[in-house]
Amino acid sequence: MYAKVCATTNYNEYVTQPVQFTVAKREAPTDITAADIVKTYDGKSYGITVTGDIPEDAVVTYGTSEDACDKTVSPKYSQASDEPYTVYYKVAARGYDTISGHATITINRRPLAVSGIKATSKAYDGQTEAKLDYSGVVLNGKVSADVIAVTATGTFDSADVGTGKTVSITDIKISGKTASNYILTEDAQQQTAKADITPAGTTLTVGKVGAKTYGGAKFALNVKCSRNDKKTFTSSNTKVVKVDGTGKVTIVGAGKAVVTVSVAANQNYKAAAAKVAITVNKKAIRVTANDASKYEGKADPKFTFTAEGLVGKDKLTGIVLKRAAGEKSGTYTITASQKKGANPNYNITFAIGRLVIKKSPNVEPSGTELYKKTLPFFLMKGKGTGTRIDLTWDKVKGATGYDVYWSYCNGKNNFNKLANVPKSQKYADKNLNNKREYKYFTVAYKMSGGKKVYLGRTNTVHVAMPQASKTNVLKVTVNKTKVNLAKGKTFKITKKVKLENPKKKALNHLTKKERFITSNAKVATVSSAGVIKAVRKGTCTVYVMSENGVCAKIKVTVK
Repeated sequence: MYAKVCATTNYNEYVTQPVQFTVAKREAPTDITAADIVKTYDGKSYGITVTGDIPEDAVVTYGTSEDACDKTVSPKYSQASDEPYTVYYKVAARGYDTISGHATITINRRPLAVSGIKATSKAYDGQTEAKLDYSGVVLNGKVSADVIAVTATGTFDSADVGTGKTVSITDIKISGKTASNYILTEDAQQQTAKADITPAGTTLTVGKVGAKTYGGAKFALNVKCSRNDKKTFTSSNTKVVKVDGTGKVTIVGAGKAVVTVSVAANQNYKAAAAKVAITVNKKAIRVTANDASKYEGKADPKFTFTAEGLVGKDKLTGIVLKRAAGEKSGTYTITASQKKGANPNYNITFAIGRLVIKKSPNVEPSGTELYKKTLPFFLMKGKGTGTRIDLTWDKVKGATGYDVYWSYCNGKNNFNKLANVPKSQKYADKNLNNKREYKYFTVAYKMSGGKKVYLGRTNTVHVAMPQASKTNVLKVTVNKTKVNLAKGKTFKITKKVKLENPKKKALNHLTKKERFITSNAKVATVSSAGVIKAVRKGTCTVYVMSENGVCAKIKVTVK
């Protein structure tokens, strides 16, 4: 080091010789330090503080590492951590050595005790799981500003129904932004709660039952139940239906009943019941008065009836049979009915029968005898409508009356007298069985010496009623309606028919001889195959017949 004296008015400048000296730093105070901090989480932030004999002009800096101590304020920490936070510091002052060091901040997790969890009662479901209610939960030790959610697992002591059952509370967990700052102490947590398991409802249904008919087969109810316990079946009217222990229903009679299906309560389930209405309709049957006959002057026979469609060994009661008044020969209607309230299981359709009163033998020929008698031909037709058949026939010259005979189309020719028609050429046979087939013929007569002289007989007319299985012919057409032939020549007839009901088959009761009829075999004959043969000069009519008398006419001229 040199010293220099500057010149003045009286003196020259002077520079001294070099001078050597040493300036040593002052020794830093030894009591400068920062204390470690240990806290339990309380939501507050903590930093270190450097204390001791710090020089007045010293600068204290902090940092998170020794090389990064550049902050004038200590870093602060509020969150709990498994490892301590380390804060570094430096103290620097002019003339002093820099002092450096570090301290730790430890924030431990805050103990938290959970209580106030409630268990929710439930209906029996066979499970032990319990639903927990956290609305009243108490968190003992929670910092007031923190928001903490709680979850846990609840388990009933058994799945069975009971009151005040113990619910174990396990696996308590907390969540939220600050949840990691807490620790749940095992011995301070809620362990149990109380709740009820009530009996569960039983679902029981029975399917609707469509209308049944008396005489129908047994049937099973469609029962669905949420449990397999024994069911009880009860009928409100055992005169209509009975039900066995398996739910099988037996029809007893016509009417209405309600069947109740029930299942009793048990330890875990409530009782349940379901009802189904059952209607059993009357069975439709047919009662027909049986035909009967007697001779004039004799007492009526005992009338009987036939019932079609009865169930099992049922017998009808209260059936009343009456006939139309009259004692002269002819046919009289027998009607059937029943007394009020009789046969409640049946809806009965009544069909008539017929009483034939015959003249005493040797008074006049029977219907069967007249049917076989050879007489001149005249035409008759029949038409069935509802429960009647209308018959019409041609007028016979010289006749003073007509006798109409009838029989069933049953393959037999047991004809009985139906009516005597003195003047007109028509008769209506009424109150017939609309499912049957009837046949008729009419004879024309004149009186001579108090006896009948027969002038002619019609074709046999077969008529199917509207509900019968067969139908009638509506129209007959032929290939020609006028034929001119020389003697010995022939003509082949072809025909077509139109039916009243095309869905049914036509009646087929005529004999071969009845299908083609000539009005005068001396002029022209006709075979059963429909071949006309000219015999001698003249004219005649050939009838192409159908069962009910509907026909086509062919005028034949022989030259």
